[in-house]
Amino acid sequence: MVIRGPQHVLHNYELADGAAYVDAAGLVPGTYRVSARVDLPPSLELVRQRPDPLTLHISPPEGAR
Repeated sequence: MVIRGPQHVLHNYELADGAAYVDAAGLVPGTYRVSARVDLPPSLELVRQRPDPLTLHISPPEGAR
């Protein structure tokens, strides 16, 4: 992931837990090509992320047919 922003913000910046995620709400079991979402402070910009897209596999719940 490449992030751009002011040096004083980037100097010791660490992504918070949960800041990078895939929104799978409403998806049924299957395989999807998705992009990760990244929540950053307004002063930072996501320039590039790899891999993009990601492959997301959603399995049916145990016991479901």
